[in-house]
Amino acid sequence: MAKGYRISQKQAQMVKQTVIYLGFERFLKYQAIMVEQDDVEIVVTNFVNPASFLSGSMGEPVIHECLEAIKATYSSCPDLKDTLPENTETWYTDGSSWVISGRHAGYVVTTR
Repeated sequence: MAKGYRISQKQAQMVKQTVIYLGFERFLKYQAIMVEQDDVEIVVTNFVNPASFLSGSMGEPVIHECLEAIKATYSSCPDLKDTLPENTETWYTDGSSWVISGRHAGYVVTTR
């Protein structure tokens, strides 16, 4: 949409290139724009912790491990490790890897 926001079912996302403070005046402006939509529902909530949204229900406490959730969500290869391989004679790297001052960076695959 041309107004800088996206609406999907019962979700609205404000999308901007920079981070801005959504003050009371701006909130009223966006609230007025969203209320005009038939499929948008504005709900006032008292949640402070964003992890509270993970449970889907408001009454139960959320037990989670943030780092494990991030690893599981954003890891393209769960078995990929960032440790230096030992006793390897040949290193194969992808195109985004480089060597600076004898230090290797990027993903490494060996023959063993």
